[in-house]
Amino acid sequence: MSKKMIISLLICYLIVPVFKLITGQPITKIALSNGYFILSLGFLIVAGIIIVFSSGFFDRCQEQMHQLFHRRKNREKEEFTPFSTTFSFSPVYWLIVGVILVASSLLLIII
Repeated sequence: MSKKMIISLLICYLIVPVFKLITGQPITKIALSNGYFILSLGFLIVAGIIIVFSSGFFDRCQEQMHQLFHRRKNREKEEFTPFSTTFSFSPVYWLIVGVILVASSLLLIII
């Protein structure tokens, strides 16, 4: 694991209890588990979006929209750049942090 992942996990593990203390809610195992699960959903959703965009799923739709708008404006053709080439991010960071937070959430429920 990289330093960035460890720092992100530590921050996520501190956000939930601090938020519970600020709002005056009791810190229980179920509350911590729910908080970690909600944080993990954010990481997993971002990872899913990166995977879908980088796979080229929306390239054809984007190309059609590009052609449609350029026909209406009667401009000279600009170069088309698909989403799959612009989304060169790796979802590994987001997936690992999300899975570790889900595992922590499940571990708190089981214990």
